[in-house]
Formats: sequence, C-alpha cells, structure tokens
Amino acid sequence: KFAGHSQEYHPAELSRTAFPIFVTRIASVTIEYSNVLLVGFLAGPAQAGAYFAAEKLAQLSLIPPSIMSSVSQPELAAANAMGNPQLLKGINRRAVHGGLWPTVAIGLISILLAGPLLSLFGDNFTAATPVLVILVLGLIMKTALGPVEDLLLMTGNQRLLPRVMFITAIFHLLSLSVLVPLYGAAGAALTSAMSGLLSSFWLMRLVKAKLAINPTILAGRN
Repeated sequence: KFAGHSQEYHPAELSRTAFPIFVTRIASVTIEYSNVLLVGFLAGPAQAGAYFAAEKLAQLSLIPPSIMSSVSQPELAAANAMGNPQLLKGINRRAVHGGLWPTVAIGLISILLAGPLLSLFGDNFTAATPVLVILVLGLIMKTALGPVEDLLLMTGNQRLLPRVMFITAIFHLLSLSVLVPLYGAAGAALTSAMSGLLSSFWLMRLVKAKLAINPTILAGRN
C-alpha cells in the first residue's frame, strides 16, 4: 500500500472520479462525429465522403501514441501514487518520444502516398489530398505536445478536463459552421487541427501548473 493512499472502496469517490471522465468523453465524441455530419449537411455528400476518406487515413498516424498511452497510463498512476515526480517525467519523456516519431513517419508516408491511398476509396477521392495533409500535420503537432490528458487523468486531476473539452467542443462546432461553407472538407480538416491544438495547448499549461512537468517533445532530461 502506498503512503497516504487508502485501499478501501468508496462508491462516492468513484462517482466523483468517473463523472469528469464521462463529460470529457461526451465532448470528445461530439467533436469526432460532428465533422462528417456537418460537412454533409453544409457542403454536401461528396465533400463528406472526401473528408471521411482522408480522416480514416490520417487516423493511422494515431496508432503509435495510442499504444504508448495504453502502456504508460498504469505507470503514470503508479509513479504518482509513489510521489515520484522524476519518474513521472521519465515516463512522459518516453511516451512523447515513442508516440511522436512513429507518428511523423506514418504521417509523412501518408502524405507522400496520398494520391494512391485515397484512390482506394475511388478515383474522385484523390481531390481530398489537401484535407489529408491538414489532418496529418495537425495530429503531428498535437502529439508533439505530449500525453497531456493521460498525465492529468493518471494523477488525479481529471476534474480539470471537462471545462477544457466542453469549451473546445463549442469552438469546434462554431468553427465548422463558419469554415465548412467556405472551404468544404478542407474547412473541417482545418477546424479539427485547430480544436485539437487548442485543447492540447490548454491541457499542456495545466500540466505545467499542476505537476511542474513540461510534457512536450522539448522537455529536457532533468
């Protein structure tokens, strides 16, 4: 048993922990599914199809950080329970490097082979190349900011997430309503990149304030 941490089960405490995560998930789902829906409604089915194809290819870049997240989460929680900030920093450093560089590699391959890959959905889908480029670059920049959500979740700071994600979801919906009529699927891609960076920058600042950790790829070894 770690010092200062009770092993007793308290349902009320579990509810307080789960509710912020629930709200955060609702906001994330709203952001995720509003893209194709609003593109289809505001710009037509052809633009929605183009965005869908580019988004699915871009999401291949998320595989490495997702794997690192699964591996790092229990380690972050254990390091926090032991009160070991240096171990937290080390786990974060490994997670951000292990997630970013494979993401860069997969993203660059996706961009270089955008035409042939998008043509798998149909010859007309190659026009979605700019959409794919915007989405991939946005994901790379977001990954470079580090596993900020994991750091807050695994250190008992999950209560900070709902406000960030709720405001981000509102920003996302408003941006879609403006940019999609102007730029179609590319407007949705730009919105996704901007909202992803907004939430990550905000969470990064919270990580620095609450944990005194620089979660980004620029973090030093000390």
